[in-house]
Amino acid sequence: MITLGGEPEGRFEQVAVEGILISGVFFAFMAAAALFDAWKFIIPNAIPVGLTLLFFVVALIWNDRVPIFEHIGAGLLVFCVGAVIFRLGVLGGGDIKLLTAVAFWVGWDDLGIYLLVVAILGGGLTLFLLALRYLIRRLYRSRSPEHSLPRILKVGEKIPYAIAIGAAGIWIAPYLPLLALAA
Repeated sequence: MITLGGEPEGRFEQVAVEGILISGVFFAFMAAAALFDAWKFIIPNAIPVGLTLLFFVVALIWNDRVPIFEHIGAGLLVFCVGAVIFRLGVLGGGDIKLLTAVAFWVGWDDLGIYLLVVAILGGGLTLFLLALRYLIRRLYRSRSPEHSLPRILKVGEKIPYAIAIGAAGIWIAPYLPLLALAA
């Protein structure tokens, strides 16, 4: 068997397959959270729990190359601040759980940029949905289509923030150390 850098050739193929699988599952969790929140205005607990469990499995595999306690600290900080934000009624519990799960993956180094991207995308999403809801209401003023519209387009509904959280997670994924190691 040909070796490169002391590793058997098959090991590189195995790591590449593992990396693709881990990245694919990460992306699937992000997309599922966004879709569920847009559709039902809920993020199933299985999504942040699965994302967190996947983090711990990957972090334990590469614990010698990743400062795992810094990643755990980032997740705990986001959870604690998120609990206050939830109590104030700014974000829902599912949003906070999803943010916490992604913060485990992001760690300290990229946490600020990730949260900034979430805020920018969330603000843009909010403005877009408010404008779209207003336009739909104005267009159908004489006729009331409210009963036939999806919830996301109804005036007065909440903003499904997991769309911004998931999009920011997908955007920052190539820069995450654990996903880079897996690839």
